[in-house]
Amino acid sequence: MMYGHNHIVEWLDGSSAKHLPVAMLFEGPLGVGKATLVKRTVAKLCQENNQSLEEALHAIENGLHPDCYRVYKPEGERWITVANIQKMVDFTQRSAVMGAYKYVTVDALDDVHYT
Repeated sequence: MMYGHNHIVEWLDGSSAKHLPVAMLFEGPLGVGKATLVKRTVAKLCQENNQSLEEALHAIENGLHPDCYRVYKPEGERWITVANIQKMVDFTQRSAVMGAYKYVTVDALDDVHYT
């Protein structure tokens, strides 16, 4: 979990998708739980009726949820490339499939290479 920010965790836990901002930026040192908090929040928002939070997390982390897209630096790569960002843009152009909203996470923005 995100250490030292219980008020943010409580706010995210108590919010529905329609009450959240369109975009959020989590900044801070490595290891405080930013990515974990984001993954957990998105999974909670995408959870199906009879689905556990762990099942929702698994589906999102493995790219199996049609309304979630994760941009990240592939293992062994130096950067998130323009091609990765283009795939994200294509995803944002389509309508949500299972719910009213779609979710994009970028982990970590400082790994994006613009050339």
